[in-house]
Amino acid sequence: GHVQFGIPVRTEDECAERIYDNPNLLPDIANYHIHILFLPNVNSTAAAKVLVNDISLEFLNVPADTTKMCNFSPGDFKPNFQQICQFETRTSPAGPFATGQGSFFVPTEYIEKISRFAVQRRRSLDILIHPNSGCTVVDHSHWGYWSGQKWPLDLGKLIY
Repeated sequence: GHVQFGIPVRTEDECAERIYDNPNLLPDIANYHIHILFLPNVNSTAAAKVLVNDISLEFLNVPADTTKMCNFSPGDFKPNFQQICQFETRTSPAGPFATGQGSFFVPTEYIEKISRFAVQRRRSLDILIHPNSGCTVVDHSHWGYWSGQKWPLDLGKLIY
């Protein structure tokens, strides 16, 4: 493995060994991300802004895109960070996502409550909820779960 942002990140081979060859070596889930995906059209973008703002108001007690923004990259899985925060809303493709998306960093203790809130209010939006274990491709592809339509992800843009 290597170190990214001071955290050991597992290589593809280490992740494959842990996941497929020896289930007793499964990595710990440090936290989660919730991604609210939307098409770049007026209706979808407006619906996403409402949901992102609703989540922000409910769990951060501030409007979206204001003071409780994550001060780290979505690629930094932050195993010791224990606060909910919002990543910058992207209106164009970024990372593995081929469309716009709003997203949140969620410590494990809050994932059930925030997931329930988001999926019950998603309207026609699609949501990906995935764990962060240091095996980023597997976190997004095998361990993530969708509410709504499953979107294709460009897993080549994720690093191990």
